[in-house]
Amino acid sequence: MPEQIVPVFKAGEAEATLAFWKALGFEVLYDMRRPYTYLSVRRNTLQFDFSSGVGVGFCLVTVDDVDATNAAFRAGTKAAYGRQLRSGQPRLGLVSQQKTDRRFNLTDPAGNQLLVLTAGARLEELPRSPLAQAIKAARVSTYGEGNLTWAADHLEAALLEHALHDRTRLAALVLRGDIAAQTGDDAALHRAVGEAKKILLAPTDLAAAEFDHERLKYLEDLCELGVEP
Repeated sequence: MPEQIVPVFKAGEAEATLAFWKALGFEVLYDMRRPYTYLSVRRNTLQFDFSSGVGVGFCLVTVDDVDATNAAFRAGTKAAYGRQLRSGQPRLGLVSQQKTDRRFNLTDPAGNQLLVLTAGARLEELPRSPLAQAIKAARVSTYGEGNLTWAADHLEAALLEHALHDRTRLAALVLRGDIAAQTGDDAALHRAVGEAKKILLAPTDLAAAEFDHERLKYLEDLCELGVEP
């Protein structure tokens, strides 16, 4: 995928938005109405996206290798600031694996937001359960809408109802830790990482949980718990 910058504007009424841009000769690339509105139109090399989950100052950036880009950004910001930019402004998020892409969020000192992604990734589906559904909703809220407070509260409630120490709980705790890191909630970060480290998965689940374990190692470094051998 070539590197590309796609402006993402605030979505108004979906039908009116699409009708306007189609009148200008743009084709509709994407038309999603649930769980939030996301529209995309293109004419020749021009592409504009619209989302109800963002306001002004948002931009979508596609890159060939989102993991390499994130690693380079983390190395550069740590060298410049002397720390990982885990919360506040500026802020650099973890790579998140979604159903159709891998992505991370970036916020600059002025609060402008960038969503950097590589399309084509496949998310390892979790076993169906109420907690898995809560994880799905929290991912949308965190990485799509930017509503971190709702996502944290939703996950906390679901974790109380799900007592099994399995792959689903590991995924939920890692996501909870990521949200805590972004919001600067050190207590929640330490709590989520500490519990996630205690989950011992069956050999059949280790491969499927590899991505969550990678994210857990990064979160461990953030809260200085250390990585167990």
